Amino acid sequence: MVDIQWTYRFSGNKQTGNPSEPSPIFRLRLLYQRSGGVCNGRWMDPSGSVSEHWRFPSMEAYRNASKTVSASLMETEGRDENEWLRIHGIGKEEQFLQPLEGSVPRHIVSVFGVISDNRGEILLVRTYWRGDTWEPPGGQVEEGETLDAAVKREIREETGIEVELFGVAGVYQNMEVGNVAVGFRGQAAGGRLRPSAETREVSFHPPDDLDRLIRRPQFRDRIRDGLRGRWIPFGPYGGGGQA
Repeated sequence: MVDIQWTYRFSGNKQTGNPSEPSPIFRLRLLYQRSGGVCNGRWMDPSGSVSEHWRFPSMEAYRNASKTVSASLMETEGRDENEWLRIHGIGKEEQFLQPLEGSVPRHIVSVFGVISDNRGEILLVRTYWRGDTWEPPGGQVEEGETLDAAVKREIREETGIEVELFGVAGVYQNMEVGNVAVGFRGQAAGGRLRPSAETREVSFHPPDDLDRLIRRPQFRDRIRDGLRGRWIPFGPYGGGGQA
């Protein structure tokens, strides 16, 4: 196995293109995932730089993935990876890590929200990597972040909507990819709808339209659970020394 940490640093406030299109870093993440890499985590430090931890089956697999990504960018953008990042004002640092047993998380924790507006319509998004279906907004919980803070942040980032949460509606485990997803029920409390670097479309839809719009059964089941109105207790602990 080959473990790598990539750190992206941004020069000034240079814009990276249309805000409704994927950001350069997000697009690179998709390209490397499609080329066999596994992103085990990402985080932002106080300076604003973004770091990601990646794992590849071997050094050869990593080199082949890098060549594939650069070839893809040459075909679509006319530039290799380094030049493409440079014109967007992004520097990329690479550090090879010594893999240690247990150093890579065995599970990823994600959150999503079943959010309604004052008409009872449900907030849905269409992402760039699952364009075949609408789904509830959400994403990965960052290190040191509580579940409720994470779902509020993800919904704000993906849709522009601020939310008030009622409680946890369900917990779901994807055994294939090692993901545990926590679903919250809530309502819109402000903001304005807009797409993002991860979402191509965002809008509220009547409940009667959900079966037609949501093509993946796991997303339909999660929304149905949220609409039942039963909440699971939740809460963080341990930050103040609690065992």
